[in-house]
Amino acid sequence: MSLALANISTRFLIVAVALLLTISAGCNSFDETDYGSVNDYGKVHGQSASYASVDGLSGFITLLRNNGRTVRRAPRISPLIDRFDTILWCPNRIQPPSDEVIDRLESWLGAGNYRSIIFVAPGFRGKQKLLKQQLEMVPNSGLEKEKAIRRYNEHLVKTRLGRYEGFNLSFFQNANPEGECDWFSQKAQFDTKITELTGAWSDILMVDDASLHTGTLDLQTKADLKPAAPDNEYYFGNQTYQRESESLLESSDGVFLSRIFCPEDESVGQIFIFSNGSALMNLGMANAQNRNIAGELIDRTNGAVMLLESGPAEIEVRNTYAPNESGWEWLKRKPIGNIVPFFLLLSVVAFFTVFPIHGRPRRIDLENEKTFRDHIDATARLLKSESNRNWAMEAIRRYKNRSGNK
Repeated sequence: MSLALANISTRFLIVAVALLLTISAGCNSFDETDYGSVNDYGKVHGQSASYASVDGLSGFITLLRNNGRTVRRAPRISPLIDRFDTILWCPNRIQPPSDEVIDRLESWLGAGNYRSIIFVAPGFRGKQKLLKQQLEMVPNSGLEKEKAIRRYNEHLVKTRLGRYEGFNLSFFQNANPEGECDWFSQKAQFDTKITELTGAWSDILMVDDASLHTGTLDLQTKADLKPAAPDNEYYFGNQTYQRESESLLESSDGVFLSRIFCPEDESVGQIFIFSNGSALMNLGMANAQNRNIAGELIDRTNGAVMLLESGPAEIEVRNTYAPNESGWEWLKRKPIGNIVPFFLLLSVVAFFTVFPIHGRPRRIDLENEKTFRDHIDATARLLKSESNRNWAMEAIRRYKNRSGNK
């Protein structure tokens, strides 16, 4: 291998190593990569898609699949939902759903038989509860306990909970918890542990052994519910049904789980409304009594399940399968959005490093002066290519004559 080729190989190796380091750094450049990130609520996986978030749904999805249920995820409401019989939606949004979203979901209910919607409001965050449990498990050895307490307090300061630790982080992000929709009205409250339960499902679990919380949202299902199966493009009939609501699980601090249904014909569809996800999220699913609620919920629904994963913004409603974005929007998403700027910068550096015309001059090794042997070798190569002995002899003769004249 020549010296020039070795230098080029070395430069390419350096650039490749730099790119690998950049990609690794970009993949880990997230707002918060530990358990319970505010961006992980209601999703199957965390931000890096390599772990199950405390406020994720991987545990509940596993139960569904173990029961033979097909589960698919989607970030928006599109005609794809018409292929499913159950919709699970845990939005990471403090405000209630908009009229457009509710109308589309109710149209989906009316267009099929025995369809179900499971709506879980974001009134509970499991990370703070997990940190408290970890704090209690730390041995009272002085230094270890002090470090654990400091980490817990740093979390409170970082999330700006402070003395209002009972409130959800979204309350401090200019989000008003007061609101209402066609299904329920909501207001803020302090989160407390549920110690007693009443309602139609109260006999399926022992509340003392359960890990249930009221959450920071008090949801009250409306009494003046709109009739089911409205007359629109998604409904193929003109009959409507009066709807009612019932409290399935209720504590002295508010309703934990309620159901909206049509007593005349339950095949029209039903809507389960959770005030928070303390029972269905991964941290809650670690409790056996909480899993009883999940199991009852699975038994009361059927068919394939569509999991809607939406964040702080209002979920998108589309009448087509295609998303409302260009084909280049993926460049803005993580981790690609973090990698691309570093990759472009390193590409420019690599361009000026590898190609010498744009960088430092390359040293050129000059060949030695020609000798008589070089001329003979060149003549022999010409003879071999031309296969003409007379021409070669004439060339040698002319060379000798020129040399003799000097």
